[in-house]
Amino acid sequence: MKIIRLTILLILSLVVNFWLFSYIQKSTEKLYFFDGESEFSSPPIIFEEILNNISPAIQIPFPLMKFNVYATNNVEDTSDEFTATTTGLNIQIFGKYSDNILTGNTEQIFKNFSPYLSNLSFERSFKTSTGNTPEKIEGHFRIFLKPTVRTFFLILLLIITPVVYGFIRIFSSCLRFVLIGSPFTEVLTEFKKRQKS
Repeated sequence: MKIIRLTILLILSLVVNFWLFSYIQKSTEKLYFFDGESEFSSPPIIFEEILNNISPAIQIPFPLMKFNVYATNNVEDTSDEFTATTTGLNIQIFGKYSDNILTGNTEQIFKNFSPYLSNLSFERSFKTSTGNTPEKIEGHFRIFLKPTVRTFFLILLLIITPVVYGFIRIFSSCLRFVLIGSPFTEVLTEFKKRQKS
């Protein structure tokens, strides 16, 4: 029975942890769109704003969280009105330079970034297959965060598993009360036994 409970706890904790980090990834990703003439961007939620309404006690491990930064290039050179060709995305972030991320590819561009301590600022440019700057580009590129393995398991063990365990205990207690009236029925039974004796 204990093995089943432990398995359920681990599965639920992993699901919640995956959901948490996918939410952080979606909330903090930076998207940039090009329509051939103009550039549009969807500003992300700043990481600190996600934590504003969380208790300071729960926030203690968050400065320890580290993320790897990734970039996806889905921008094409449309200078030739008949053919759209691949571009290379060049990014400079925190002094590190990543070049020639080709259209349709995703690459890691920075390791061990702490969004709690600093904003994700970068410079970028595009080039054609011949090394020139494209005159007309269409599509989008995005920059997003994925937790390091250490961060994933740190949050899983320090926060998610204890919280999920607490919810399971509360839920099972409420379910027992609704179905069989426990623990009040047990107290009444014990009280009746003492009266008879």
